[in-house]
Amino acid sequence: MLRVNDSPDGFRDDEFATRYRSSELPVPEVFAIGEAFGRWFAISRRHRGRFLEDIGADEAGMLGPTVVKLLAGLRAVDRRIRSLLEACPDRRELVHSHLLHHNVLVTPSADAISAVFSWKCSTWGDSVYDLAWCTFRGRWHEGIGALGLWERVVPTLSASEAVDVAVRHHVYELQIGASHLGWYATLGDTENLQWTSRQPNALLERGPL
Repeated sequence: MLRVNDSPDGFRDDEFATRYRSSELPVPEVFAIGEAFGRWFAISRRHRGRFLEDIGADEAGMLGPTVVKLLAGLRAVDRRIRSLLEACPDRRELVHSHLLHHNVLVTPSADAISAVFSWKCSTWGDSVYDLAWCTFRGRWHEGIGALGLWERVVPTLSASEAVDVAVRHHVYELQIGASHLGWYATLGDTENLQWTSRQPNALLERGPL
């Protein structure tokens, strides 16, 4: 698959393919990465499947445990600066930051994830951000919402990972909503802008889960 980005910011897809691939985090093998026509590209092994946000609500029961494993796989990746954790109390977990938008493929039977693409937005931080990304977009994609990821993921967190998790998750959903407002306004995407503009008030009224 060819991915073309405006810049090489974030982690390189070939770095993740070689260092972080696992059964829970199936990062495709990258054959080439470079710059052409003023943009950056990565060419990876072709994978076939359906996009995560295209699953139906009737498939959520089968796929739910697999997405929980994906989020756990991201959370479990080794931290890069362990020696500085005490000086930097913020979390140092792998965050993809872009799990939807056609970046995750699931098998035709919806029982496994076959590939996780596009690491251009990835960073080190709080892995609950990826959970918030899925739950926020689950308000739009019925199948994602039906996965029940909040109820599935939170019980898998350790005591330290679960500290203030509801508040952290709430803040991240609000940030994701605000960033989408700017993005859709820039694109002139009226339909998505109108939908997204309604979400912050709904989230504020609901409060932390």
